[in-house]
Amino acid sequence: MRKFYAYVLPKSESEEAGETAVGIEEYSEGKTRSIHSLYINEPLSHKRRIKYVLNYVNSLLADDERAKVQAVNVRRAGVKLADWEDVLIYEKKYREKDFEIAKELCNDALERKGSVRLLHDEME
Repeated sequence: MRKFYAYVLPKSESEEAGETAVGIEEYSEGKTRSIHSLYINEPLSHKRRIKYVLNYVNSLLADDERAKVQAVNVRRAGVKLADWEDVLIYEKKYREKDFEIAKELCNDALERKGSVRLLHDEME
């Protein structure tokens, strides 16, 4: 199972700025395997934020893979999670030791106003 940390710009900041940013770190055995700094040029509702993360992580998976995502600033309420049977997502409170890289990636996307991703093959 692939594991990810996701940090989404808080909804209040997103609405104020008129944009959304997401930072995603894939990790395994205490090491970063891939990074994703994603920019969306509009604020996203709570429902659209979690769907964005689910769809994005799902797009990274091969047919036989599953993923676990620990995410900050998302809400599962009102979202039919069964539509993403290969991606388990958990709402978490921010803890710097776990989400520091994902938060930095989120902030970078906001500053850059663009998206960047570096996959595990490119990181070695």
